Amino acid sequence: MKKLCFIILLLIIVSAQAQYVPNQTSLKQLLDDSKKYDKNIMLFMHFKGCSACVKMEKEIINEKEVSEFLSENFIYYPVDVREGTGIEINKIFNMNALPTIIILDSASNIIGKTSGKIDNKSDFLDFCVNSIGDTTSLYAQKQRYDNGYRNKDFLFKYCTDLYYADMPDSSVYNAYLSMLSKDEYTLKRNIDLIYNNSIVRLKVYLPYNSPFINFMSDNKELFYQYFDTIQVNSRITYLNVHAIKHSLKKGDYEIAKNKLSVLNQYKTSDFFRINDANFASNSAFFYSPTQHQIYEIIYYCCTDNHDEYNKSVKKFISENNNNPDNLHFLVSFFKYYINDPNKLVDAEKWIERSIELDDSYRNNNTYAWLLFKEKKYKEAMNYIVKAVNIATKNNEDFSDSEKLVSEIRKIENK
Repeated sequence: MKKLCFIILLLIIVSAQAQYVPNQTSLKQLLDDSKKYDKNIMLFMHFKGCSACVKMEKEIINEKEVSEFLSENFIYYPVDVREGTGIEINKIFNMNALPTIIILDSASNIIGKTSGKIDNKSDFLDFCVNSIGDTTSLYAQKQRYDNGYRNKDFLFKYCTDLYYADMPDSSVYNAYLSMLSKDEYTLKRNIDLIYNNSIVRLKVYLPYNSPFINFMSDNKELFYQYFDTIQVNSRITYLNVHAIKHSLKKGDYEIAKNKLSVLNQYKTSDFFRINDANFASNSAFFYSPTQHQIYEIIYYCCTDNHDEYNKSVKKFISENNNNPDNLHFLVSFFKYYINDPNKLVDAEKWIERSIELDDSYRNNNTYAWLLFKEKKYKEAMNYIVKAVNIATKNNEDFSDSEKLVSEIRKIENK
């Protein structure tokens, strides 16, 4: 009889706990159970074959103390992002950097998140505790920030937590940087923050005229003390390319001149690579001598420095008149930056030469955009038709031509 009562009691206890079948549980069910059991949800985003995921689960999550802590405080659910309901759950969060831990409250607010493998139990438990704290969770920090709280140490922590959650926010980041005195720029924690947060997955989180782009460029030796030289140079180059693009577009030519001077040190035929410090992301880009030449041409054109413009164009064409890729590259910059009708006529000659060398969709489509910019809409439509025919024949995407047709139709219908 005692044995029967024990079995019944055991069944009652088990039935009171949520049971989840891997890759078959929906987020809705997890949220419903979060309300039912008054527990936050912890999602362990992973996939089979991810060695870092396997290592973290085996050495950290399945460790006895951690496992007991999770059982007591969370509804823990591993999400294989490539199988079953895990595919649908990941569509909500769109996680690429794995493993990732996401902690949700019962209203589906993200209150904690970290991307990349956590190497030890202590750090993992600290993350868990901070994520469910009344003032330390991401959700609580967001509410404080949205309500106008601007304490310097708070902003630093919020910036850091957002970075490690793979949720960088330029407004928070720049709010913190704006509070720093120049003497504080060189503090180690700020050096780390500038290095890590300025570029994430090749997205720049600094405005083009930020003093911190100059600070990093002018103090690279300081950054070399803490980080890989190649990585520092890659970041400096990418930030200054970002700055020159935007300064030319906005007419801030003094900034553009400064960036040209900086970038002259970094032009190379090799690729630059930027590794995000906390994520399995390695992004490549280049800043070639040809690209530098083109920025110089655009700068001289925008500042009406006719002598330097003519000299630079003559040099570029003498070196690239038989290179359709570089000719197209030059014209694409004119399409974006230049409005002077006389200079656009120059660009027409170059794209015609590029088409002569390579009668491709890309070249004809760019010519169509150039003609559109010159308000030669009928001629532009002719090149659109030609470009689309080439793209159709070669099974290429021609959505950019469709955008141009839409722009022409808008003008015609006015």
